[in-house]
Amino acid sequence: MAPAGIENVISLAESGIKELPLSFVKDENERPTVPHNVFCHDIPVISLLSSRGHGRDRVRAELKMACQEWGIFQVVDHQVPTGLTNLIMSHAMDFFSFPLEEKLEYALKPGSYLDYGNGSFIKDDLLMDWRELYVTRCLPRDLNVWPSKIPTMR
Repeated sequence: MAPAGIENVISLAESGIKELPLSFVKDENERPTVPHNVFCHDIPVISLLSSRGHGRDRVRAELKMACQEWGIFQVVDHQVPTGLTNLIMSHAMDFFSFPLEEKLEYALKPGSYLDYGNGSFIKDDLLMDWRELYVTRCLPRDLNVWPSKIPTMR
């Protein structure tokens, strides 16, 4: 288990500890094989520009390939205003700065991929994963899954 008071990678980094707890260290065969600085330049980048008509088929094919071969992609030319994406990121940072007890109020339900989660999601796994996630749904509008402490996030 992580040291007392260490709830996630963010709090671990902010704590100023000098040595990584063993609960965050993956076996060699479970670690990424591509250096992060190379990986970041190689992930698929999918442009939504001209996605009408036959462009939709191109976007679908690129998304399918990215999901099957990479499991990650970056979308560009989406025309979502920068102000809105900045607001979304601000809300995300606000949510992830909550104490663990508050985040757990939105914990993943059995059989669901929605709401808050952290760790490896493997039953009885003591290894801490380097991620936290909060998956929201837009429809139907179930306000119970939206944090009440961030009203504008709703």
